[in-house]
Amino acid sequence: MYAISTYLLSGFLLAFLLAYFSRNWLTPSLKAPCFLIFLGIFLVPAYPGDGIETMAPALVVAAFLAFTYDFDAASHAVRPLGLGLFFSCFISLLLLVSRAVFSKKS
Repeated sequence: MYAISTYLLSGFLLAFLLAYFSRNWLTPSLKAPCFLIFLGIFLVPAYPGDGIETMAPALVVAAFLAFTYDFDAASHAVRPLGLGLFFSCFISLLLLVSRAVFSKKS
């Protein structure tokens, strides 16, 4: 239980810090979508296999396996990472479109 809460807390903290320190070069309308994309990158777990019960960030697992072995060994971590990134970009795009549509004054 402590490992999962540490994993989630560190992912939220890292995403928040990246969004906070990028406030000078991001417009206010891009801060929330960038935060969602950072969450999509940092909080996606890698699912290693049937017999293994650990949960690690997919970004860390993919980078470690790609640098130590090859890209094929990291494929089980790249797939959920790509899927999480796709969904976070999709939700961020919906957020930007909804802001543009509903912020127009009639």
